[in-house]
Amino acid sequence: MPTHLAPAGHVIFREGDATQDAYRIVRGRIAIRIGLPEGNTLLLAELGSGDIFGEMAMVDEKPRSATATAIEDTELEVMAPQDFNRLILEEPRTLLPYLSCFFERLRMANHRLREELIKRGNIPPTAAAGAIERLRFGTNASSGSAGSVRLIALTGIAEQRIDTPEQQVPKFPFRIGRAPDGGSANVFAANDWRIRDVRPYCVSRNHCAIEREGSQFFVRDRGSSHGTIVNGVPIGIDAGSLIAPLMPGDNVVILGKPDSPYQFQAVVEPL
Repeated sequence: MPTHLAPAGHVIFREGDATQDAYRIVRGRIAIRIGLPEGNTLLLAELGSGDIFGEMAMVDEKPRSATATAIEDTELEVMAPQDFNRLILEEPRTLLPYLSCFFERLRMANHRLREELIKRGNIPPTAAAGAIERLRFGTNASSGSAGSVRLIALTGIAEQRIDTPEQQVPKFPFRIGRAPDGGSANVFAANDWRIRDVRPYCVSRNHCAIEREGSQFFVRDRGSSHGTIVNGVPIGIDAGSLIAPLMPGDNVVILGKPDSPYQFQAVVEPL
């Protein structure tokens, strides 16, 4: 597939555009923003090497829902709808990253729909749920970065079962999940931090993600089996909410139940 070099500041596509190409980042970084009624913009994601964006336009043929801009000089693999149709017949393995991304988008859309229905009272929450409180994030993300997040393993088991027990989060969302058994590729999982959990599993294949909206960092549970705990607050399908904020300074994130060995410190460092 062809590649394209986007210099820093170059707009790949704008919110409302009718283009349909999808992109995979070979190197560099991309910012995804949406416009707000008052004229500001809200930063939704900072994507890095290996990430895919713009793929939904190939499926629903709707205008772009956000603006994608190169943060630095960035090399992009470009996939047009006709490329996708050809590769799915001739070279399906080439499409594995794109299919993983499709599944991730679908999974999160389902979870957000369920959360919204509970909020509106259209379906009953689980016994553990209670009312969902939506986080309100900062709105002006049009300039610079609000800081950074560093992850540090807090237990010996966590240190042993992850390749980088201390990790500066390089992009948002930063997805965390269980490594495939035997190290094989898994089209149903798209993770940046892979934990080599063993049965009985505490960590789900797609467990949680460190994300950013505007100036607020937060953790989103991705529909894990046992949920995620952020500073003592459970999130997940059975908790009634999928998101919890990360506060400036030290935070504790537990993957699974309170006694899970996969405990990490998430250090939010302002600029």
